[in-house]
Amino acid sequence: HWTNSMFSGMPSYFVNMLHEGNKTGLLTSVFYKNFIPPVVQTIIAIICFYVLMVSFGFSPWVSIFGAFAYAYASFNFVSLLAGHNAKLNAYATIPLMYAGIVYALYRKKAFLGAILFCTGLALNLNSNHFQITYYAIVGAAVFGLYFVIEAIINKQIKDIIKPILLLIAAAVVGVGTNASAILTTQEYSEYSIRGKSELHDPSKEASSGIDKSYAFEYSYGIGEIATFFVPGIYGGSSGEPIIEKTSGEKARYPLYHGELGIAGGTIYIGAIIFALALMSIFVVRNNAKWAFWVIALIGFVLAWGKNLESVNYFLFEVVPGLNKFRSVMMAIMISQFAFTVLAAMTLNEIFVRDWKEAGQKEFKNGLLAVGGVFVIILFAIMSMNFSSKDDANFLKSYGAEFVQSLIDYRKDLAYSDFFRSVALAAISLGLIYFVVFKDLFKKNILILVLGVLLVFDLIGVDKRYLNKDSFVEPEEAQSFQKTAIDDFILKDKTLNYRVYNLQGNPFTDARTSYFHKSLGGYNPAKLRRYQDLIEKHLYENNFAVVNMLNAKYIIVNEQQNPVRVNLEALGNAWFVKTVKYVKNPDEELAALKGFDPANVAIIDESKFKAKSTSYTTDSSANLVLTEYKPQYLKYTSTNTH
Repeated sequence: HWTNSMFSGMPSYFVNMLHEGNKTGLLTSVFYKNFIPPVVQTIIAIICFYVLMVSFGFSPWVSIFGAFAYAYASFNFVSLLAGHNAKLNAYATIPLMYAGIVYALYRKKAFLGAILFCTGLALNLNSNHFQITYYAIVGAAVFGLYFVIEAIINKQIKDIIKPILLLIAAAVVGVGTNASAILTTQEYSEYSIRGKSELHDPSKEASSGIDKSYAFEYSYGIGEIATFFVPGIYGGSSGEPIIEKTSGEKARYPLYHGELGIAGGTIYIGAIIFALALMSIFVVRNNAKWAFWVIALIGFVLAWGKNLESVNYFLFEVVPGLNKFRSVMMAIMISQFAFTVLAAMTLNEIFVRDWKEAGQKEFKNGLLAVGGVFVIILFAIMSMNFSSKDDANFLKSYGAEFVQSLIDYRKDLAYSDFFRSVALAAISLGLIYFVVFKDLFKKNILILVLGVLLVFDLIGVDKRYLNKDSFVEPEEAQSFQKTAIDDFILKDKTLNYRVYNLQGNPFTDARTSYFHKSLGGYNPAKLRRYQDLIEKHLYENNFAVVNMLNAKYIIVNEQQNPVRVNLEALGNAWFVKTVKYVKNPDEELAALKGFDPANVAIIDESKFKAKSTSYTTDSSANLVLTEYKPQYLKYTSTNTH
């Protein structure tokens, strides 16, 4: 289970591997056989959230409304466009775990709850995105703790012992079903960037996980949670679609001006969903709502990362497993989940309660809260300067007029989306008010009208990022198309060479790995020592290391001669004249600067010992790879010494 296609070699089970003992995928295979992304994730998300709504006892129409809102939140489609299918597969099945908890601890159907929880956890783990699973389990623990606290208060602790034991057993089965993936991940993690480095670098924290700077690189801005209900308040994306004022044509501009640096799209749950979720504080009588508010808060806090460093740096050090994940802003997805549940709770309360006598004050307090939030957001927009971290670079490259146009577009988008959200929230809440208190029309018609508004709201924002331009014909999507550069390199039928693509950042590029054995790649599970090599030497253009790694072909940014043949690439193995001993990994890595890999081998004497420090060389000696298969490499060698 090894591939040489990425990062000069890494375990293939972090790229693609079928775990034949895990039959969990059979549960969703019917969807994957008949649909493709983004349809698969959307359908599964709708079904799983619908099951959660039904577990609470909500009506089918409220359940459909909530399920649609959950599946069509903008971040789902932004993630799919970025190729984060595993993340969306995991996110889609989160509600099934919570439905199991509801049935076991709230509806007193322990066996059904255990089956649903086991199925949800197994499917979630089978998606192989352990970060989303981690956040989902943290939220599930909070949700389960709510029922335990409630049982203690009501002196009914005996009633929940059996359901809790069944849920624990279900968790064991769900985890055990995915044992092969979990155990291989655990085994490899200590050697990956999730493990502890052998180096003693004072510029980095001594940690058993990834470095803080790397973990918190993508931290959500504290104020950016406003995108939950005003999609364009922070510019949307780094390629936001707009209509140019001068030409009237469609174009994409880098309007995003938040803390992430770059963004593929906004994180928008819908003005209607946000307003209903906020109303839950005042109108929902089911105290389980507080568990979801806690879950939402946990998601926000973790997603803020370095922007709330006093809290998150502490949690990073003390909470087990938290230091294994980067891109902490992904925690926002459990907040998104929690808000959608809260919105559905509010809508259900509107349908089942008699509001005319006792509920008017609660409802009006909710309206005031929603209005108050929008007033705060309006003042926030009025105080913004709409500049981004990259504007200085844009100024150098394109001039002051271009930067001013960006600022103008950002401002226009923020205000237009603000009033769009105000209108949608006001119309929705206004309709609810007049139906509930004035009998304007029947509640069944109300849910249909709200559904139409929700579709208009969410899909209107989704289509900024996922639209007809995002799709190509199936035959074109089946495989990457070779370029002239690929064809040139692939004419070399020898087995012993690698490719180093410098046309972009080689260490965020997986395309090269499709056709070639690459020095670079894109994967969150790089070997730790290879990451050390990247940071200390490849980023510094140390070509002694490039030669050592056997980069025979180097792709550069030149139209006339984009491929350089590196005649100093050393092949898969070679004979050296000298062994240089070093005392530890720090000296080992430092010794690669200014060394001659063709003639010198560097050995950490604390781990290995050679018979001698110098060797007689044969100028005609060679060592050639003649056969290359998984688990089988055949070399032939000629050497008189």
